[in-house]
Amino acid sequence: VFDRGIVSEDNLQELRQRGAYYLAPRRKLADFERKLLEGDWQEIAGKPGVRVQLLLEGAETFVLARSLQRARKESAMLRVQLTRLHRSLRALSRVVARGGLKDTGTIERRLGRLEERYPQGWSMLGAVEHRRGRLSWTWNKARLRGAKLRQGAYLLRTNLDPMDPDALWRQYVQLTEVEAAFRALKSELAIRPIWHRIQRRVEAHILVAFLGYCLWVCLKQKLKVVAESITPARALENLRSILMVEVWFNLRDGGQLCLPRITEPEKEQALLLHHLAWQLPAQPPPRIYRHQIPQPCSANQATSRKSLP
Repeated sequence: VFDRGIVSEDNLQELRQRGAYYLAPRRKLADFERKLLEGDWQEIAGKPGVRVQLLLEGAETFVLARSLQRARKESAMLRVQLTRLHRSLRALSRVVARGGLKDTGTIERRLGRLEERYPQGWSMLGAVEHRRGRLSWTWNKARLRGAKLRQGAYLLRTNLDPMDPDALWRQYVQLTEVEAAFRALKSELAIRPIWHRIQRRVEAHILVAFLGYCLWVCLKQKLKVVAESITPARALENLRSILMVEVWFNLRDGGQLCLPRITEPEKEQALLLHHLAWQLPAQPPPRIYRHQIPQPCSANQATSRKSLP
Protein backbone atom coordinates (compact mmCIF):
# COMPACT_ATOMS: atom_id res chain seq x y z
CA VAL A 1 0.00 0.00 0.00
CA PHE A 2 1.59 3.29 -1.05
CA ASP A 3 0.49 6.81 -1.80
CA ARG A 4 -0.14 8.76 -4.97
CA GLY A 5 3.34 10.30 -5.18
CA ILE A 6 5.14 7.13 -6.27
CA VAL A 7 2.42 5.45 -8.31
CA SER A 8 3.78 4.87 -11.82
CA GLU A 9 3.38 2.15 -14.40
CA ASP A 10 7.10 1.30 -14.12
CA ASN A 11 6.85 0.78 -10.37
CA LEU A 12 3.68 -1.29 -10.70
CA GLN A 13 5.24 -3.41 -13.45
CA GLU A 14 8.28 -4.07 -11.26
CA LEU A 15 5.99 -5.23 -8.45
CA ARG A 16 4.14 -7.56 -10.82
CA GLN A 17 7.42 -9.08 -12.04
CA ARG A 18 8.44 -9.74 -8.44
CA GLY A 19 5.14 -11.43 -7.76
CA ALA A 20 4.13 -8.73 -5.29
CA TYR A 21 0.65 -7.40 -4.68
CA TYR A 22 -0.26 -3.74 -4.44
CA LEU A 23 -3.14 -1.45 -3.54
CA ALA A 24 -2.65 2.09 -4.79
CA PRO A 25 -4.62 5.19 -5.80
CA ARG A 26 -5.26 6.08 -9.42
CA ARG A 27 -5.44 9.64 -10.68
CA LYS A 28 -7.76 9.30 -13.70
CA LEU A 29 -11.13 9.37 -11.99
CA ALA A 30 -12.80 10.96 -15.04
CA ASP A 31 -12.74 7.60 -16.89
CA PHE A 32 -15.15 6.21 -14.30
CA GLU A 33 -17.55 9.14 -13.92
CA ARG A 34 -20.47 7.16 -15.30
CA LYS A 35 -19.95 4.56 -12.58
CA LEU A 36 -20.44 7.31 -10.01
CA LEU A 37 -24.05 7.59 -11.09
CA GLU A 38 -24.80 3.91 -11.55
CA GLY A 39 -23.40 0.69 -10.20
CA ASP A 40 -23.65 -1.69 -7.29
CA TRP A 41 -22.56 0.37 -4.29
CA GLN A 42 -21.81 -1.29 -0.96
CA GLU A 43 -21.88 0.47 2.39
CA ILE A 44 -18.81 0.10 4.62
CA ALA A 45 -19.76 -1.49 7.92
CA GLY A 46 -19.25 0.90 10.81
CA LYS A 47 -18.51 3.80 8.43
CA PRO A 48 -21.79 5.59 7.65
CA GLY A 49 -21.61 7.65 4.50
CA VAL A 50 -18.80 5.59 2.91
CA ARG A 51 -19.69 3.45 -0.14
CA VAL A 52 -17.51 1.35 -2.45
CA GLN A 53 -17.86 -0.77 -5.57
CA LEU A 54 -15.53 -3.02 -7.56
CA LEU A 55 -14.74 -2.57 -11.26
CA LEU A 56 -12.93 -5.47 -12.95
CA GLU A 57 -10.71 -4.54 -15.90
CA GLY A 58 -8.17 -7.04 -17.19
CA ALA A 59 -5.73 -8.26 -14.56
CA GLU A 60 -6.53 -5.39 -12.21
CA THR A 61 -9.43 -4.60 -9.94
CA PHE A 62 -10.47 -0.99 -9.46
CA VAL A 63 -12.09 0.06 -6.22
CA LEU A 64 -14.30 3.12 -6.55
CA ALA A 65 -15.00 4.71 -3.16
CA ARG A 66 -17.06 7.69 -2.14
CA SER A 67 -17.23 9.36 1.26
CA LEU A 68 -20.06 11.72 2.16
CA GLN A 69 -17.94 13.45 4.80
CA ARG A 70 -15.09 13.94 2.36
CA ALA A 71 -17.53 15.23 -0.28
CA ARG A 72 -18.86 17.86 2.12
CA LYS A 73 -15.34 18.98 2.96
CA GLU A 74 -14.27 19.23 -0.68
CA SER A 75 -17.51 21.04 -1.56
CA ALA A 76 -16.94 23.60 1.19
CA MET A 77 -13.33 24.17 0.08
CA LEU A 78 -14.39 24.70 -3.55
CA ARG A 79 -17.23 27.01 -2.52
CA VAL A 80 -14.80 29.22 -0.60
CA GLN A 81 -12.44 29.41 -3.57
CA LEU A 82 -15.25 30.23 -6.02
CA THR A 83 -16.69 32.92 -3.75
CA ARG A 84 -13.36 34.63 -3.15
CA LEU A 85 -12.35 34.41 -6.80
CA HIS A 86 -15.69 35.86 -7.93
CA ARG A 87 -15.36 38.78 -5.50
CA SER A 88 -11.79 39.47 -6.63
CA LEU A 89 -12.78 39.39 -10.30
CA ARG A 90 -15.66 41.78 -9.65
CA ALA A 91 -13.39 44.16 -7.77
CA LEU A 92 -10.83 44.07 -10.58
CA SER A 93 -13.61 44.55 -13.15
CA ARG A 94 -14.84 47.71 -11.38
CA VAL A 95 -11.33 49.17 -11.33
CA VAL A 96 -10.95 48.48 -15.06
CA ALA A 97 -14.40 49.91 -15.86
CA ARG A 98 -13.58 53.16 -14.01
CA GLY A 99 -10.39 53.52 -16.00
CA GLY A 100 -8.18 53.08 -12.96
CA LEU A 101 -6.32 50.26 -14.72
CA LYS A 102 -5.74 50.40 -18.47
CA ASP A 103 -2.45 48.64 -19.15
CA THR A 104 -3.14 45.16 -20.54
CA GLY A 105 0.08 43.73 -19.10
CA THR A 106 -0.78 44.93 -15.58
CA ILE A 107 -4.29 43.48 -15.84
CA GLU A 108 -2.90 40.14 -16.99
CA ARG A 109 -0.47 40.09 -14.07
CA ARG A 110 -3.36 40.76 -11.69
CA LEU A 111 -5.27 37.88 -13.25
CA GLY A 112 -2.18 35.67 -12.97
CA ARG A 113 -1.99 36.37 -9.24
CA LEU A 114 -5.66 35.42 -8.87
CA GLU A 115 -5.01 32.18 -10.75
CA GLU A 116 -2.12 31.43 -8.41
CA ARG A 117 -4.12 32.30 -5.31
CA TYR A 118 -7.28 30.38 -6.24
CA PRO A 119 -6.14 27.50 -8.49
CA GLN A 120 -9.12 25.25 -7.81
CA GLY A 121 -11.64 28.00 -8.45
CA TRP A 122 -9.76 29.28 -11.50
CA SER A 123 -9.98 25.85 -13.13
CA MET A 124 -13.77 26.28 -13.15
CA LEU A 125 -13.61 29.37 -15.36
CA GLY A 126 -14.48 29.12 -19.03
CA ALA A 127 -12.82 32.23 -20.41
CA VAL A 128 -11.54 35.59 -19.11
CA GLU A 129 -11.42 38.47 -21.59
CA HIS A 130 -10.33 42.11 -21.45
CA ARG A 131 -11.69 44.20 -24.31
CA ARG A 132 -12.40 47.94 -24.68
CA GLY A 133 -11.99 48.74 -21.03
CA ARG A 134 -14.20 45.88 -19.88
CA LEU A 135 -13.24 42.72 -18.04
CA SER A 136 -15.56 39.74 -18.51
CA TRP A 137 -15.49 36.08 -17.62
CA THR A 138 -17.64 32.96 -17.86
CA TRP A 139 -17.96 29.81 -15.78
CA ASN A 140 -17.59 26.33 -17.24
CA LYS A 141 -20.87 24.77 -16.08
CA ALA A 142 -19.98 21.30 -17.34
CA ARG A 143 -16.75 21.38 -15.34
CA LEU A 144 -18.63 22.59 -12.25
CA ARG A 145 -21.11 19.69 -12.58
CA GLY A 146 -18.23 17.25 -13.03
CA ALA A 147 -16.46 18.60 -9.95
CA LYS A 148 -19.62 18.19 -7.89
CA LEU A 149 -19.95 14.63 -9.16
CA ARG A 150 -16.37 13.75 -8.24
CA GLN A 151 -16.40 15.33 -4.79
CA GLY A 152 -15.66 12.76 -2.11
CA ALA A 153 -14.81 10.07 -4.67
CA TYR A 154 -11.45 8.40 -5.22
CA LEU A 155 -10.24 5.40 -7.16
CA LEU A 156 -7.93 2.58 -6.05
CA ARG A 157 -6.30 -0.11 -8.17
CA THR A 158 -5.01 -3.51 -7.13
CA ASN A 159 -3.77 -6.78 -8.59
CA LEU A 160 -5.12 -8.76 -5.63
CA ASP A 161 -7.65 -11.46 -6.37
CA PRO A 162 -11.21 -10.09 -6.33
CA MET A 163 -12.28 -9.75 -2.72
CA ASP A 164 -14.83 -7.95 -0.60
CA PRO A 165 -14.66 -4.20 -1.38
CA ASP A 166 -15.08 -3.49 2.32
CA ALA A 167 -11.83 -5.39 3.03
CA LEU A 168 -9.95 -3.62 0.22
CA TRP A 169 -11.04 -0.21 1.44
CA ARG A 170 -10.01 -0.99 5.02
CA GLN A 171 -6.59 -2.15 3.82
CA TYR A 172 -6.06 1.10 2.01
CA VAL A 173 -7.15 3.19 5.01
CA GLN A 174 -4.13 1.76 6.84
CA LEU A 175 -2.06 4.20 4.78
CA THR A 176 -3.58 7.10 6.73
CA GLU A 177 -2.31 5.52 9.95
CA VAL A 178 1.18 5.22 8.47
CA GLU A 179 1.11 8.85 7.36
CA ALA A 180 -0.09 9.90 10.81
CA ALA A 181 2.81 8.01 12.38
CA PHE A 182 5.37 9.80 10.21
CA ARG A 183 3.67 13.11 10.97
CA ALA A 184 3.89 12.47 14.72
CA LEU A 185 7.55 11.43 14.49
CA LYS A 186 8.58 14.49 12.47
CA SER A 187 6.33 17.13 14.04
CA GLU A 188 5.12 16.37 17.55
CA LEU A 189 8.08 14.17 18.57
CA ALA A 190 10.53 16.34 16.57
CA ILE A 191 12.68 13.34 15.52
CA ARG A 192 14.57 14.66 12.52
CA PRO A 193 16.96 12.79 10.21
CA ILE A 194 20.48 12.42 11.61
CA TRP A 195 23.27 11.09 9.42
CA HIS A 196 25.10 8.34 11.33
CA ARG A 197 28.34 6.67 10.26
CA ILE A 198 28.16 3.61 12.51
CA GLN A 199 25.57 0.85 12.19
CA ARG A 200 24.83 0.58 15.91
CA ARG A 201 24.06 4.30 16.04
CA VAL A 202 21.63 3.89 13.17
CA GLU A 203 19.89 1.10 15.05
CA ALA A 204 19.88 3.13 18.28
CA HIS A 205 18.31 6.08 16.47
CA ILE A 206 15.55 3.86 15.07
CA LEU A 207 15.00 2.34 18.51
CA VAL A 208 14.62 5.75 20.17
CA ALA A 209 12.20 6.86 17.45
CA PHE A 210 10.19 3.65 17.83
CA LEU A 211 10.03 3.89 21.63
CA GLY A 212 9.01 7.54 21.40
CA TYR A 213 6.19 6.67 19.03
CA CYS A 214 5.11 3.76 21.29
CA LEU A 215 4.75 6.21 24.19
CA TRP A 216 2.87 8.59 21.91
CA VAL A 217 0.39 5.88 20.87
CA CYS A 218 0.01 4.76 24.48
CA LEU A 219 -0.91 8.32 25.50
CA LYS A 220 -3.25 8.57 22.51
CA GLN A 221 -5.11 5.39 23.57
CA LYS A 222 -5.38 6.56 27.19
CA LEU A 223 -6.79 9.90 26.08
CA LYS A 224 -9.26 8.17 23.76
CA VAL A 225 -10.83 6.50 26.82
CA VAL A 226 -11.01 9.52 29.13
CA ALA A 227 -11.04 12.55 26.79
CA GLU A 228 -11.31 11.64 23.11
CA SER A 229 -11.25 15.26 21.94
CA ILE A 230 -7.78 15.89 23.44
CA THR A 231 -4.81 14.95 21.27
CA PRO A 232 -1.44 13.84 22.70
CA ALA A 233 0.14 17.09 21.44
CA ARG A 234 -2.46 19.19 23.24
CA ALA A 235 -2.14 17.14 26.44
CA LEU A 236 1.65 17.50 26.53
CA GLU A 237 1.43 21.21 25.76
CA ASN A 238 -1.05 21.60 28.60
CA LEU A 239 1.20 19.77 31.07
CA ARG A 240 4.37 21.49 29.85
CA SER A 241 3.98 24.40 32.26
CA ILE A 242 4.39 22.13 35.30
CA LEU A 243 7.98 22.86 36.26
CA MET A 244 10.63 21.77 38.70
CA VAL A 245 11.61 24.98 40.52
CA GLU A 246 14.76 25.38 42.61
CA VAL A 247 14.79 28.01 45.33
CA TRP A 248 18.30 28.79 46.65
CA PHE A 249 19.15 30.36 49.99
CA ASN A 250 22.57 31.71 50.96
CA LEU A 251 23.60 30.48 54.42
CA ARG A 252 25.56 32.51 56.97
CA ASP A 253 28.48 30.09 56.93
CA GLY A 254 28.96 30.64 53.18
CA GLY A 255 27.10 27.51 52.10
CA GLN A 256 23.79 27.25 50.21
CA LEU A 257 20.43 25.60 50.76
CA CYS A 258 18.52 24.32 47.70
CA LEU A 259 14.79 23.60 47.88
CA PRO A 260 13.62 21.73 44.72
CA ARG A 261 9.89 22.13 44.30
CA ILE A 262 7.37 20.96 41.70
CA THR A 263 4.88 23.68 40.83
CA GLU A 264 1.24 23.10 41.67
CA PRO A 265 -0.86 22.08 38.64
CA GLU A 266 -3.63 24.40 37.56
CA LYS A 267 -7.27 23.30 37.57
CA GLU A 268 -7.29 22.01 33.98
CA GLN A 269 -3.95 20.25 34.47
CA ALA A 270 -5.13 18.63 37.72
CA LEU A 271 -8.28 17.37 35.97
CA LEU A 272 -6.24 15.86 33.13
CA LEU A 273 -3.85 14.18 35.57
CA HIS A 274 -6.80 12.79 37.50
CA HIS A 275 -8.44 11.27 34.40
CA LEU A 276 -5.14 9.74 33.29
CA ALA A 277 -4.57 8.38 36.82
CA TRP A 278 -1.17 10.07 36.90
CA GLN A 279 0.43 11.45 40.04
CA LEU A 280 3.22 13.99 40.27
CA PRO A 281 6.34 12.84 42.11
CA ALA A 282 6.71 13.70 45.76
CA GLN A 283 8.48 16.94 46.54
CA PRO A 284 12.25 16.28 46.67
CA PRO A 285 14.06 16.82 49.99
CA PRO A 286 16.17 19.98 50.48
CA ARG A 287 19.90 19.89 49.66
CA ILE A 288 22.65 21.72 51.54
CA TYR A 289 25.92 22.73 49.87
CA ARG A 290 28.81 23.73 52.12
CA HIS A 291 30.50 25.82 49.42
CA GLN A 292 28.79 28.36 47.19
CA ILE A 293 28.48 27.08 43.62
CA PRO A 294 26.96 28.68 40.49
CA GLN A 295 23.61 27.16 39.53
CA PRO A 296 22.50 26.73 35.90
CA CYS A 297 18.93 27.39 34.82
CA SER A 298 17.53 25.20 32.03
CA ALA A 299 14.41 25.62 29.91
CA ASN A 300 12.26 23.51 32.25
CA GLN A 301 13.81 24.70 35.48
CA ALA A 302 13.40 28.01 37.28
CA THR A 303 15.89 29.24 39.87
CA SER A 304 15.36 31.79 42.60
CA ARG A 305 18.02 32.97 45.06
CA LYS A 306 17.32 34.35 48.53
CA SER A 307 19.37 35.07 51.61
CA LEU A 308 18.51 33.60 54.97
CA PRO A 309 18.62 36.03 57.90
